[in-house]
This record gives sequence, structure tokens and C-alpha cells, in this order.
Amino acid sequence: MLNKTSKISVIAAVLATLSVASWFFFGAKKERKSTENLDYSPMIFKEESAEKTKTDEESSSLSSQNNKYENVKYGFSFNYPDDFTVSEFVEEGGKIVLTAQNAKTGQGLQIYITAYDDPNFLVSKESILRDVPDMPVLNSADVVVDGKAKGAAFFSENESFGKTAEVWFADGRNFYQATAYRKDVKILEEIIKSWEFRN
Repeated sequence: MLNKTSKISVIAAVLATLSVASWFFFGAKKERKSTENLDYSPMIFKEESAEKTKTDEESSSLSSQNNKYENVKYGFSFNYPDDFTVSEFVEEGGKIVLTAQNAKTGQGLQIYITAYDDPNFLVSKESILRDVPDMPVLNSADVVVDGKAKGAAFFSENESFGKTAEVWFADGRNFYQATAYRKDVKILEEIIKSWEFRN
């Protein structure tokens, strides 16, 4: 359970995430709803009563994830689509924001990383609702990233950039908040599935 100082830090991190995301996703166009019966368990993103649509543009972005991003400081890597670029922004205190985007199509996501050296820190739907009570947490599911980092995958929404897909998780050393527009949920899923911790 987070103490008061930790709760404030998490809320501040969320607000900073929303601020960066607003800037990062400024050029995105229309939102296309999608629903997928995903190919692994748990099915982390399953939107009820939504029309399934996928453009050729989206399909091509998912077809080949041959590029790999590696972060030595935080000890992890993930694959991303060939037509994406990954950028890294270091904030005060060593916090890091990663953005992966296709500038041509407006597809992308961001990952906000906060050092959190506490092996007992757990991320779940319940902890998110407790610590950020105004945040919608929809269609949530428990996830385990690379068999090590437990967390929650869910849909959300905010005034800054609308409907989102989220995966939040912690590995005992760092707290990760991955956010994408809901239309880019499959790209977020593929990146999280490819995630590997070095130790």
C-alpha cells in the first residue's frame, strides 16, 4: 500500500505523463475503434461492443517488429515496428519518458519510467483506483510482463487526448506506465509482449 508521499509521487507522475502525451500525440488524426481476441492469456485488451476495424496502414505497422530498443540503465529491451522511431527524454531526477511513433501515420505510444526501489510495490486495478480515484479504469486485466513484472492493462480516458490503452507494471525497481491511443492498442500489446528484462 502506498504511503502519502508515494501516492503524491505517483499522481504527479501521471499528470506529467498526461502532459507529455498531449504534446506527443498532438498530430494524431481520427480515432478508429478496434477489438481483438488476442492470441495469449490473459486477453489484456478486449473492448466490448466495439466495431472491429483495421486499416492496411495499421497492419503494416504490426507485420514486422525487427527494430529493438535497449535501455542499459533500466535493464530492459523491446521490439518495435520498422517504420517507427523511438525517442528518449530524461527529466529532472533521472526519470525517463520514451516515445515510439510513426510520424507519417500518427501512430505511437509513450512509456513513462519512475525509479521505485520497492519489491513490495504492486500495481493492480485496485491500487490505481485507490491512488488515482478520478482515473477511469475499464476492461482491466492483470498482466505479468516478461514473467517478472506484475501490473494491470486497461482502457482509460482523459480530457487531454481522449481514449487510451494503458499497461502499468512494476518490477521491484521501477514503475512503468505505457500509454497509447486506443486505436493503437495492438501496437502497444505487441511491444509489451516483446518486452525483456536483462536480469
